[in-house]
Amino acid sequence: MRKLGIILSLLSIIILYNCSDDKKNLKVIDLQKFNKDKIVSLEDRYNEYFKEYKAVFLEKTDSFSQNDVKQIISIENEVYILVKNKIRRYNLITGLLDVTFQTQDANYDFISFDIDRDSKIVYALEAKSTKIISQDTLGKQIDEIKLDPAYKYDKLVFLDKTHLLLTTCSLPVPVTFVADLREGNVKQIDYPSKKSFTPDKELYDTILSKIAPVNIITKSDSGVLVKYLFEDIVYRYKFDTKDSVILVNIDKANRPKLIKKKVKSKAGQMALTGLWQLSEDKWLVRWNHEFKHKEKLITIKLFTICNNQMEVYNNTVSYNTTIMEWYLPGTVFSIGAYDLIYINSIERKLFKVMNSNLPGINLPPYLAENPTQNNLILCYFILKNDFNQVLR
Repeated sequence: MRKLGIILSLLSIIILYNCSDDKKNLKVIDLQKFNKDKIVSLEDRYNEYFKEYKAVFLEKTDSFSQNDVKQIISIENEVYILVKNKIRRYNLITGLLDVTFQTQDANYDFISFDIDRDSKIVYALEAKSTKIISQDTLGKQIDEIKLDPAYKYDKLVFLDKTHLLLTTCSLPVPVTFVADLREGNVKQIDYPSKKSFTPDKELYDTILSKIAPVNIITKSDSGVLVKYLFEDIVYRYKFDTKDSVILVNIDKANRPKLIKKKVKSKAGQMALTGLWQLSEDKWLVRWNHEFKHKEKLITIKLFTICNNQMEVYNNTVSYNTTIMEWYLPGTVFSIGAYDLIYINSIERKLFKVMNSNLPGINLPPYLAENPTQNNLILCYFILKNDFNQVLR
């Protein structure tokens, strides 16, 4: 038994050494350094970044607010939007509603979705029945895959043409599944620990509003990348495994923590909140920092544009911008530091949704003449093809 104990101890040391060594070889998103060297400057050079920026009213959204929008996916001039628990398809040019992905005999509670870009079949996580439901372009159900009801699922994304990655709300370690669309089965990649639990709605909402999403998922040229809130590694997932690609460096005192199943609130919080590939060698990193000002906790959301090594691509005041306000004077076209944004890296489009009745909005003529001004406004931005040249 003593020899067995020594062997296990040696194995543990080897594993820890290898993990540490692996981290040394990773690219690093150094939030600690970003925070130390940040330049607070407004980014307002519209014409250097975008070749087109427009806005449309979304039909039949007068009963919703911008906070009801949970996800946006675009395919050319079609835009799919998850509003509350329903997926809707709109015409990007006119804002007209084409399809609502519900049926007469089912009231789905969708929480996340992705689309096969070739067939345009929609695959969605359904919370009530704990299933993956697929629907055709007209919203008719094609098939379903049952999931383990013991978990509360979080996000769904295509890994490849025949596999979907499913993340869950499990804490304090990630729990992930992969669904095989050909076989109709589900297997696990990340497993729970003895301390694993599913947070209640109050805790989950607190984490989401005060820190960051439990899982951040982005599609890149190299595959699907996932950052779990309470781990410091960004992983690239495949249908049967995952590998480390980026280390997120956060000061220990500011690292998000759970204490007795509650969010740590006494110290400042720092977390990665968004990661998008803007071009072949440029990334947009979004992160937040919480600090005390006159005994009041304040959270600010910051941006940093990085190169492929996840370093600030240019340290001048003009480029190392940490508070962006892409704004065209006299219009609603803006992306502010606190806006929720959605990015289609494939088509190089950025989206945001806003309420039309917000104070200070100056609508351009083609929107001001619209008779349905109580509807939500979808703003979209298309990056220039020579974006790489602009940023050099």
